[in-house]
Parts: sequence; structure tokens; C-alpha cells
Amino acid sequence: MRTVSPSTWVALAAGTAFAWLAVPGPHLYDSPALVAGAWDLAATYPPGQPLHALLGRAVAVALPLGPIPWRVALLSAAGEAASAWLAGRLAVELLRDETVSARALVAARLAATVGALLAPPLLRQALRVEVYGPALAVTAYGLVALVRWTRRDGEAWLRVGALCAALAAALHPPHGFAVVLWGVAAAVVVRRDVWRRPRALGWTTVAFVAGMSVFALLPVRELAGVEQWGEPTTLSGFWRYVSGAPYHGNLGGSVEGTVLGAALYVLGAAGAGACLGAVLLAARRTPARAVRLSALVALALLVVPASLQEMDARIPDRAAYAGPAVIALLALGAAGFVATPSRRWITVAGLLLLALHPGALVQVPASVAIRTGALETLVGSFTDAPPPRAVVLVSSDVGTLGWRMARSVDGARPDVGLLPTGTIGEGWQWRSASSHPALAGPPPLSPPTDREGLIERAIARVDDRVPISSEKRRPGLDRVSIAGPYVLRPPRPPPGHDVVDVAMSEAGPFFSREDGDPGNVGSLLRNVALNRGRRLVDAGRGEEALALYAHVLAWLPADERALLAPGGAGVVGGPLPVAHDPEALFEASREDAVREAAAALWRVGRGERAAALLEAQSVRGDPRALLQLAWMALADGRTEAARQAVEAFEAGAGARAEETRALRHALTSAGR
Repeated sequence: MRTVSPSTWVALAAGTAFAWLAVPGPHLYDSPALVAGAWDLAATYPPGQPLHALLGRAVAVALPLGPIPWRVALLSAAGEAASAWLAGRLAVELLRDETVSARALVAARLAATVGALLAPPLLRQALRVEVYGPALAVTAYGLVALVRWTRRDGEAWLRVGALCAALAAALHPPHGFAVVLWGVAAAVVVRRDVWRRPRALGWTTVAFVAGMSVFALLPVRELAGVEQWGEPTTLSGFWRYVSGAPYHGNLGGSVEGTVLGAALYVLGAAGAGACLGAVLLAARRTPARAVRLSALVALALLVVPASLQEMDARIPDRAAYAGPAVIALLALGAAGFVATPSRRWITVAGLLLLALHPGALVQVPASVAIRTGALETLVGSFTDAPPPRAVVLVSSDVGTLGWRMARSVDGARPDVGLLPTGTIGEGWQWRSASSHPALAGPPPLSPPTDREGLIERAIARVDDRVPISSEKRRPGLDRVSIAGPYVLRPPRPPPGHDVVDVAMSEAGPFFSREDGDPGNVGSLLRNVALNRGRRLVDAGRGEEALALYAHVLAWLPADERALLAPGGAGVVGGPLPVAHDPEALFEASREDAVREAAAALWRVGRGERAAALLEAQSVRGDPRALLQLAWMALADGRTEAARQAVEAFEAGAGARAEETRALRHALTSAGR
């Protein structure tokens, strides 16, 4: 009877834990759109991810247990556990021509599996709805197949690798590209004979095309009348969709910011143990050296798909691009420690360092703590706040995608006419919105690229016919009140529809969390709260605004928060520019919130308290407090004080001196 390997038990246990911890509701980034796409069996944002829709729908229907988002998230849990298991399998395949004991093979496989399970690019994708888990599993199996083909285990393995490349592309194209690059490296370094065999290349092409046929889901579901994110029924529309044309502007960048940044991230995510093991494997001279050399060349090439966007480890989607390179490096590293003759304690220490990489271990708590009821409540407020029959102009990703999931899965708010402003120029978007009586008919006459013009014409079309809820304050929207995350312009003043933003009441712990996805959620919630605070001040409700800022700034010492205490505030000053950190996610860092609160204090006639709040910020080490003090001094007519604050900031700002441009212009204008 064949025994189950320890790596299999570890992967199964990890998959079970991932399923237990998986997010059961809406989350950041593209998760809500992918849930909607799976439930509707429809393509989502370009390039469509049709295989995720097919798999997600199958899981959601076959498993009548738990919320729909959680069921779809199980794909990620299973995919990441399988990817880690396959990382161990890849290590074993790289060792098959080496003279090593069965116990050593088990140790290498287990170390690579554990290291992959804990690696941030994998762990951060395991608990949320995303394409990266299943895409990485298919990719990892493709790499295993190509190693077997490189070792001449059979030509069928090349076709398996081609099929995996296509299926991975139907989940996440850069992962499919990674399989192709591995195959090219093998064909150039070891299997050059394949270029002289048209029959083998032909069948490989057939396998790839068969996998790519999954993309037929896009036009089929479009013809069935399902709402999708493009127009795939024409040849040009289909190519624009599957090539991800709307997002090409997000790709590329400087060599330092893309290729070098991705390479450094891969090395850091896999850890010193994996790097050292890979070096040992590269230096080892045996008859199987050519197979390992092709794998090492392929590893270098895998940095390319990881660098399609500039690496920002704070954003889990960017980190996920490095997944194929990380599992390959872990597999090579584990194989290197086992294949290289050395003392047993050196091998054991190396494998332990690879499996339990300290840099990955410290990130585990943040990677798994991604559930937040506050975010679910916030998404709910987007659908709950608009009054009946309203037209809703939504601009943020969380609002747009939250609406998409709520309507697809829950059938929420069919009475509302939804206009996501980011895609208002797309014909498919307007066809969906035109189901609302006030928006019926052809799109407004304006170039598709003129979004603001289209928005203005849409507002004019429904003017004084139905309520308008807008996430942003826009020209033409007067007589507005505050309604949750929106400003509300009713056709006539409604009684008592000034909805409290309930999401803020339970978001407190997340405003100050700066690690992992909770930190990103906190930034998003903070941004919503700051927008609401500005609107409250504009509406003459300064006391409510200060109470909201005090809640957002719960992390401040009590004496600083006391500066926001109520006391008969009233608006005495006009809008005041606020100095923001241009690198902050969602434009709302913790210190940005302090400057927003200071601006509110100044506007309600409490300039001394505002200055005290900013002085405390400066003591904490944030020099942008000087910029905010300069704006306040300039608004008070104290030009010289404003100039001195700007010069003090520039003296130690270095590359951040560019942030004073607007202030310098205002000072020049004031001096005329």
C-alpha cells in the first residue's frame, strides 16, 4: 500500500485552513467582479478570465454551503495549496537523475511545499476571490510537465505543458506566459531537436489552441444576453477584450522599477535559503546538469512576467505576478540542498531556512487577517443609501465592483440606474444602464473619451426627474445633501433622507492598521470618511465632522484627540487645500487624515487647535505638517509665515520638494 507523503498532508491541512479563513463577502480590488462573473457565468474585466468563471460557477452551484463569495474563494484556497504541493513535486522532478535517498527526496519536497505555502505571493492570494490561485496551480503543473519533457520522459508532456500554458492564460495571461518561457528555455538549452520535428510542434500547437478555446465563453455569453465588460462578438472587439487593451497603460515602466524591482522581490519572497540552494544546484556538475541549467535559465526568464507592472508589495495583485518565479526558486533551492554532498546538519539547516523563511513568517499574521465586517458594511452602504428609483454615479473601484456583485448575486436594487463613471464611454455600459426609465435611449452625444462630458449630459438627461446619488460632487449637482458615501441631489427636498454612513461606526480598528490587506482596507475606509468629513464641513455641520475625524484618528494620543472635542463649531473659512502624501494608497494615509482634521479645525474657527495638531505631527517626523501650516498661514493673510514654512519643508525635503509647487504658485500670486 502506497503511503501518503508528508507534503500531501501539509498541503491538505493548509487548504482546509485557507477554506476556514477565506473571505465570505466582498473584498478589495477585483474580488467582487470575479464573484459576479462566476455567478453569472460571464467574463469580467479584460482579458475576461473565462476559466475562472467556469470553475467558480461549478463550485458555487455544486457546493450548497455558505455565502456565494466564500464558495468562489475556495478556488483560491485550493489553488494555492495545490501550487505549494506542486512546488514540492517540481523539486522532486529536478532530483530524479540524482543519487539521493528516498528520505532526502521527502525532505526536499516537504521543504519546498512549506516554503511555498508561507511565501507572501501565495499566502496573500489564498483567502480572497482571485484568479491567481488556480492560475498558479495550472502553471506549476505545466512546469512539472515541461521538466519531465526536458528529461525525455515522453513527448506527451510537451503537449501537457502547452495545454497548461493556454489554460493559465485563460485565468491570468502572465502566468501562461511563464509556462511558455519555461518551455522555450528547455527547447533552446536541452531539447533543440524539437525545432526539427514539425509533427511535435504541430501537436503542441493543437494542444495550446484547445486550451485557448475556453475564451469562446466570451462571445457565447454575450450572445446569450449576459452583461459583460466588453463587446466580444466582433473580431476587433474580441481581440481588444482578450488582449486586455484597456489596461495596457498600466504596464511597463523603468527598468529599475519593473525588472529589477521584480527580481529583488522574488529573491526576498523566496528567501536566502532558496537562493543559496539554487546557487549550490547551479554549481553542481553531474550528467543531469543540462536539465538543471535549462531550469535556471527559465527561472531568470520568469522575472519577465513578474515585471509587467511596477512591483508594489503592498498590493497583493502586483505581488501575485511573482508567484511562478517564487515557486520555481523554492523548488530549485530545495533540490540544491539535497543534491549537493555536504554534512547532514548543513542540509537540514538549509531546508529549514528555506521552509521557514523569517521574512515570510513575519508577514503571515497580516496575510491571513483579511476579513473585515467594516468593508462589507461599506459595500452595503453603496447599495442601501440611494433612494428609490435614483440614478447612481459611482466612481471608485470598491463602489463599482461592489454594485456589480450585489446585483449579480443578490439581485440588489433593480430600481436604481447605475452609471459607473470609469466606463461610461463604453457602449456595453450604457446598454446596461438604459434599463432605468430615466436613462433609456441611446448614449449622450459625446466622444467616448470625454468622460466628464458624458457624465454632464447624463445628469442633464435625468435632471429633476429622479434623485441623483453621486460618489463625487459634480458640476450641475446643486441642492445636495449627504447620503452615505454619496452626495444626494433630489428632484425636490426629501424629508429626512440624510443617511448616516453606518460603515464608519465599526471601522475604527482598521483606520490605524497599516499591515497587509487590513491596512489597505483601512486606507480605503479612511478615504471615504475624509470625503464625508469635508462634505459635512461644507454643509455647516462642523461638529459632526470633527466627531468623525476624532473617530478616524483614534490612534492619536488622547491629548491630541482632545483638540477635536466639540464646542460650538461653525464654518468661518472657505475650502482649504490639504497636503497629501502622493504615495499613499487610496490617497489617505494616517497622517493625511491628521492634516484633513487640522484643515477642518481651521475652517470652523479653531486655528490654534489646528496648529497644535500639526505641530504634534511635525514632532512625530512628518514634514508635510509644515505644508499644511503654510496653507493655513496663507489663507489667514500671513504670507511671510507661509513662506518660512515652505522653506523649512524644502530644506529637508529632498526629492519631495516638488510637493511645494502649488504653494509656491499661491505665494507668488499673493505677492502681486
